[in-house]
Amino acid sequence: MYVAFFGLAQRPFGLAPCEGAVHWTDPHWHDFERLRLALIDGAPLALVLGDTGTGKTTFLRALLRDDTLTGIFRPAFHANPIGDGPALLRWILSAFGAEAGAAEPDRLLARVETVMAEIRAAGRLPLLAIDEAQGLSTAGLEMLDRVARPGQGAGAAFRLVLSGLPELEPHLEQSHPSFLDLAQDSQVRLQPMTATETADYIRSRIVAAGGEADALFDPEALALIHRHAHGLPRLVNTICDRGLNAAFGADRTCLDGAFLRELLADWQDTAGDGICLFEGPAPSLPPRPKAAPPGARLRPVAQSPPPETAPETAAAGSARPEADRVNKPVSAAASVPEPCPAPARLRPRRTRLLAATTGAALGLAAVFVGSTLIVGGPDDPASPGNTGAPRLATASPFSEGRSEAPLADRLRAAETASAETGAAAEHLTRTRIAAAEARLAETRAELDRLAARRRDAIQETAAAEARRAAARVAADRATADFAQLQDRIAEAELRLDALNGRLSAGGAAPLTGVQATAARPVPKPDPGSGPPPEQRTEQSPEPKLDPAASPLMLDAAPADARVAQRQYRHALASSDPLDIAIAYSRAAVNGQSRAAYYLGQIYEVGDGVERNIDTARHWYRIAATEVVAAQVRLDDLPEGPADPDRATARPLAAHLAGGVIELVWQGSGPFLVELAAEPGPPQARFATALTAARLSLPADLALNWWRIRAGRNAPTDWQRIEPR
Repeated sequence: MYVAFFGLAQRPFGLAPCEGAVHWTDPHWHDFERLRLALIDGAPLALVLGDTGTGKTTFLRALLRDDTLTGIFRPAFHANPIGDGPALLRWILSAFGAEAGAAEPDRLLARVETVMAEIRAAGRLPLLAIDEAQGLSTAGLEMLDRVARPGQGAGAAFRLVLSGLPELEPHLEQSHPSFLDLAQDSQVRLQPMTATETADYIRSRIVAAGGEADALFDPEALALIHRHAHGLPRLVNTICDRGLNAAFGADRTCLDGAFLRELLADWQDTAGDGICLFEGPAPSLPPRPKAAPPGARLRPVAQSPPPETAPETAAAGSARPEADRVNKPVSAAASVPEPCPAPARLRPRRTRLLAATTGAALGLAAVFVGSTLIVGGPDDPASPGNTGAPRLATASPFSEGRSEAPLADRLRAAETASAETGAAAEHLTRTRIAAAEARLAETRAELDRLAARRRDAIQETAAAEARRAAARVAADRATADFAQLQDRIAEAELRLDALNGRLSAGGAAPLTGVQATAARPVPKPDPGSGPPPEQRTEQSPEPKLDPAASPLMLDAAPADARVAQRQYRHALASSDPLDIAIAYSRAAVNGQSRAAYYLGQIYEVGDGVERNIDTARHWYRIAATEVVAAQVRLDDLPEGPADPDRATARPLAAHLAGGVIELVWQGSGPFLVELAAEPGPPQARFATALTAARLSLPADLALNWWRIRAGRNAPTDWQRIEPR
């Protein structure tokens, strides 16, 4: 073997490419991608057409090994399909690794459908690739049409990839034109390689085998290989493989153009009719010798004309141009076998003509001698005219009358037996047809029952989906109501705390229990009765409430769209996470829903601020009225009520302009915003569950300080409000 001689790791030009070394030309790669995408997009049928040796099998196997397709499909491969419909079903089951057994067609068909359903239930789609599909019989195509049902799209049992010679297309058009309609956008035709592609192909095979790209063939040799192989990969492999074998025998480390041209001349037939390597592709090449043993390998041996060859014959053979002998178009039906026997020496033309004439004469003589052994005919009295059968000259000595009666009896008996056999066969056929019709009726009834069950299941599924959607809507509504109730409870607790503070400042007992929610009714005094007895003797003036003991409850100021837009743009342009959170907060309290959505994301992940899911939920709820994604995030957030004992707050920013103040802080609520003219008792308050507020300040109070109280915790330190 020449592998070690040329320093290679393996044989570079075998019929199968080296592991992981498939060489793609640009047209072949374009065809591969187009067919791969067509299968991914749901094409039910794909066709791969090409002449012999263009690489259809390699193309097909690379397609079945593609990582993307193997993740979607369960591929199976079948080559050279033969037989009728049941035989094809057995081949399909074997290709998918299932046992077929000897069963009738209906059971085989049911078995195939069961196997395909199991593959789909496993999460993949069956994909059957058939190579040399031009050998499919009409019965095989009908069975494929019956099993695969490619015209039904997603209901097909499996996807099909048919590969074969160009005559596959007219075969399908004649037998099943619907197949061609399905493959209009998923059909490729593999073409021979160009000279440049052939050279690149040879170099890539050498490199994949562990050699240097330009170490074994010079440019002239590469051009000769392309010209003699017509750009067909299989012929290129054959020439290169046997050329390297010949160079190994001649102890040459490189094949140049002169040496390869000499080899091609040695492989030329002695009659000038072709080259043994290319028997079949060109019309003028000789047929494959039938006497060659299988697996025989060619060694290039120079052939010289036999001495008995006529001068004119040799001259005619040598005068033929090389282009007529070798460089001819490749036939579509040609096949190139892997082993090629050495060309046999052909007899001279005169010798072959003499042998043919002698054989014909001997045949005529044999016919003449045989005819002399047979006597009788239409006019011979020794031959019965009603039978028309010849009789030997040494006929039976029985008389004509005695031999006719038994013959007539035998004829009548044969006719009777034939009639009985025909009747029995007809009865058996009718019985089988009746049984098949009964099975068909049962199958149709079962299909009707399955269809009814399927309709019931679909209706039940639709009803369940409707109930599920209604339950989901009710759950969302309940969640929203619960959140609103939590906000109201938090606001009520804050107001209760404020009221208790005022009562404690006035010396009254704090409200507890029912007193916290319902004030005790005060009886109306009678206008004619005068003041109560305990107040008639001494008139006390009405007490005045201390502003520190009764803080004013502030209202939210109207939103300003210009401020919202300005702060939103500022947040988009800023790179400081804390500055972005402050700008989004000011934009959100001014009505910018998208800013509230982004602020919810900031608190959900803790970007620039302390992470707090409850605060993120409140901002998402504000944004959900206009931003759909905010409602999606609300559904994904874990549910959990706010804990007032664990609430925190930290002031971030304050902005005062035109009697309106905007305050921003971070933490987890509920919150109570307190304002005062000087640090001390608060003079005004505002309750909220958000981390920002826009408030309208009273004109008669100069509120220059603010702080935050989170839940039941102590308030933060007083913060100075700087007017801007």
